[in-house]
Amino acid sequence: MNGRRMRLVVMTALVMLLAVSGVAGARDDGVSSLPEFRGPFPDTENMVFHGQVTPTDMGALPIELFGIAKGFASDIEQWTSPAGEQYALVTHSGGIGFIRVTDPDDVQFVGTIPAFIPDPVFNVTHLWGDPDTWGTYGYFTREGFGDPFTTDLIIVDLSGLDALEPAAPGTDISSHLPTALVRPGGYEGAHNIEIDSEGYAYLPGTHLEHGAANNACGVEEPAEFNMLILDVKSDPMNPSVAACIPNTAEHDVFVVNDYDGPDSDYQGRDIAFIFDGFSGMTFIWDVTDKANISVIAEFSLASEGLVFSHNGVPTEDLTHLFIGDELDELFDSLLTGNKKPEIGTYIVDIHDLDSPVFDERYTDGSVGIDHNFVVKGDRLYVASYNSGTRVFDIVDEGNGSITLSPIAHMDTEPRLPNKIFNLNQELKFVSNFLGQWGIDVFDDGTIIVSDLNNGVVVMSLSDEPCRGMKCSK
Repeated sequence: MNGRRMRLVVMTALVMLLAVSGVAGARDDGVSSLPEFRGPFPDTENMVFHGQVTPTDMGALPIELFGIAKGFASDIEQWTSPAGEQYALVTHSGGIGFIRVTDPDDVQFVGTIPAFIPDPVFNVTHLWGDPDTWGTYGYFTREGFGDPFTTDLIIVDLSGLDALEPAAPGTDISSHLPTALVRPGGYEGAHNIEIDSEGYAYLPGTHLEHGAANNACGVEEPAEFNMLILDVKSDPMNPSVAACIPNTAEHDVFVVNDYDGPDSDYQGRDIAFIFDGFSGMTFIWDVTDKANISVIAEFSLASEGLVFSHNGVPTEDLTHLFIGDELDELFDSLLTGNKKPEIGTYIVDIHDLDSPVFDERYTDGSVGIDHNFVVKGDRLYVASYNSGTRVFDIVDEGNGSITLSPIAHMDTEPRLPNKIFNLNQELKFVSNFLGQWGIDVFDDGTIIVSDLNNGVVVMSLSDEPCRGMKCSK
C-alpha cells in the first residue's frame, strides 16, 4: 500500500469514528465525540499554558459525507510581520486560520479564509493542509480524498494582518487579504510545502495533472507523488516552476541553503533532506542547480525499525539528522501485541553527507506516535498524536554522537484512554491518530501547536520546575 493510500485509510477510519461517535454521543472510544477540551491541561511538566483557539473558533467545517458534526485542525506555521507582530497560521477543515500571539497571554483569533469549498457532488472538504511563508506571503497546500478532490495552491498576502482586530468565531477575512489560487506546472494538490531562504518552494507529495503536455514533469501518467519546486521570489503571487522531479519525495523535505556544516565537500551548496514516506527511504540531494539536482546519499533504516520516513530536521550545527516515523509504533503494536509502544526518534550522523550513519532510536518512555518536530537552538520540540508536546535538550555526548534528554511536556488531549493502543476494539484504534499534528517555535520562546480536536494551543517553557495545571497559575 503506498503512502497516500495509507494516509487515506487512516483518515477514512478516523472520520468513520468521528461519524459514529458524533451520532452516538460521548463514548469511551477516543475523544471525537467529546467537546473541545480547553486548557490548562493536567498532564504538564515544566510548561506554561497561555491560550487557545479551537477549530470551532476558527470556523472549521464538518465533513457531511461522513456525518461529522465538527471540523478539525491540521498543520501550523509561525510568521512574524515586519512590525514584529507574531502569528500562528493554521490549516483546518474549513480553511486557513490566523491567530495573533504577540502577547502569549492575550491570544487573538483575527479571522479565517474559508478557502476550501465542499465538492458539490461528494460534499466533502479537502482534509488537511500545510502552510509556509516567504516574506509577507503565505502559501498553503491541501490534500484530499483522491482524483475528484484536486485543489489549488493558495497564496495569501499577509501584509494586512496587523490592521485586523480580534474577531468573532469563524469570521471571514478574505476581503482583507488578497488571495491567489494557482496551479503551476499542472499542480493538483500536495501534502507539504517547505520554502527555503532563497525563495524556492519545495512541494513534496505533489499530485499532477495527467498528460505530458499538462504537467511540469512532462509525464503522460504522473506518479502519485512528485516533487515540484517553485520560484516564489520573482513573482510571489504567481510562482513559476523551477523544477519537477517525478515519482519521488512522497512526504516531506527540509532544505539548508549555503551549507556550512562539517562536510567540506558541500560547503556553500544547497542541501535538501527528503523523506519518502512508505518506501522507508531518506534521501540527501544537492539542489543548488535546480536544473541538475543530484542525489548525494540515500538510505533506509528498516533494520532499525523505521517503517515510514515521515519527516526530519537537522541539528543547527548540521552534524546530525532527526527522523520521525509516523507508523513505527503502530507496526510494533501490530507485530508484537505491545499496547504501550514507546515513541521513537531516529538520530543519524551526517558529518559525512555521502555516508550517513545511524546513531540511535531514542525513546524517553512516552507512549504514542510522534508526528512532527522542529529544532530551535539546542532543543528538539516534538508534536505527538497521543502524548502532546515533548521538549528535549540535544546533548553532545563528547564522542561525535548526540542524544536527547527530556525537559518538559504538555499533553493537549488528556482524554485518550490511558494512551493504550486499541488495535482490535471496533474503531477505537484510530484514536491513536488524535492529538497534536504540528508545532513551531518563535525566537522569543513562544511555542504554538495544532491539535486536531482542540485547535491551536499557545505555550512556553516555565521559568521554574513545575507539574500539573498549577504550572499555568
